[in-house]
Amino acid sequence: MMNQGKLLMLIGTRPEAIKTLPLLKRLKGCPEFQVKLGVTGQHRELLEQTLKPFDISIDWDLGLMRPNQTLSEVSARCLGSIPRILEDYSPDLVLVQGDTTTATMAALSSFFKKIPVGHIEAGLRTGDRYSPFPEEMNRVMLSSIAELHFCPTQRSKNNLLVEGVPDVDAFVTGNTGIDALKEEWDRNEEFPKLKPFIQSKKTVLITAHRRENFGSKLASIFKSIRKLADHNPLFEFIYPVHPNPEVKTVAWNVLSDHERIRLIDPVSYPELVYLMRHSSCVLTDSGGIQEEAPTLGIQTLILRDNTERPEALETGFAELVGTDPKSLYDCFMKLKTNGAFEKSAEWIGGPFGDGNASGKIVEILKGWWLFKNRDPIPRFPNAWSQSSEVLTLLSA
Repeated sequence: MMNQGKLLMLIGTRPEAIKTLPLLKRLKGCPEFQVKLGVTGQHRELLEQTLKPFDISIDWDLGLMRPNQTLSEVSARCLGSIPRILEDYSPDLVLVQGDTTTATMAALSSFFKKIPVGHIEAGLRTGDRYSPFPEEMNRVMLSSIAELHFCPTQRSKNNLLVEGVPDVDAFVTGNTGIDALKEEWDRNEEFPKLKPFIQSKKTVLITAHRRENFGSKLASIFKSIRKLADHNPLFEFIYPVHPNPEVKTVAWNVLSDHERIRLIDPVSYPELVYLMRHSSCVLTDSGGIQEEAPTLGIQTLILRDNTERPEALETGFAELVGTDPKSLYDCFMKLKTNGAFEKSAEWIGGPFGDGNASGKIVEILKGWWLFKNRDPIPRFPNAWSQSSEVLTLLSA
């Protein structure tokens, strides 16, 4: 009988938790694997808010959050603390998600102990090492360490092939974030406390927290949003304000005391999907919402100078407006004039997956574990996914 594979998921932020939950739930019911969860705790309150409803237990909480910590400080704390988890558990594979400092330092810590790494949401690129910052280079570093690459789209896989990742190590699975979105969309949960914001006017949902926009760029974006609210009395602007002081202070300084701009506390993911369901437009510098809102057929204005998700632009539901306030204002008004905000949200689907990325990843992990446990151990382990024996076992 084959041994259980020991998998370790390491996350730090709420988006990581949201995107790994569908996979964690599938893996928990998979007899081939024992799965444990470690968190570094940068977004401790938001993480707990996300995990609690699903009864997902945290096996290690490193509690690394500090006020106003720098990227270097976060990295140093991760590198100093994550090895304790690796020593306690001795996993056969470490799974990381996305582009955070947690993911990169977890992968590096695993590499130092010669533990294989699987990267979820691999291969996204802008080609600009400073945008998004530091996420672009985090992804590049992760791709050089990971053994298994789970790519949302064919374009993201192609990015990895150009960089020299073997074809047999990169898999197009869709994004687990779309799995999470599909679950919440189908649940269609109601939130009475949010209803007053979406009943009488068209709703514009705002999410803004990107590090490279801190300072004058963020202030300019908020000033443009205030101008849009001034000139569009039939629209209500709702902004769940990110708790980072670099964001929160500027948001309250620029956007408060406007009758059609609602600054509210951070919302849970189900609440965010509820707001998207009732929105005519999303203004965002977030990563995942660039996938989620177009999947729901919602007009999305991306508040960044470039995007690692160009597929969103190709859907016809997303525009890259940058951080120039005039560009944001003009694009919004053009879409309004063209009637783009009249359509209700619905599940359109799109290039980022069909809601079953987690299932595909689980099957790939089963194949990887079967091949890894062959007797004798194969001479060329990177060729595992081409093994006819593994493919036969998977299809049995």
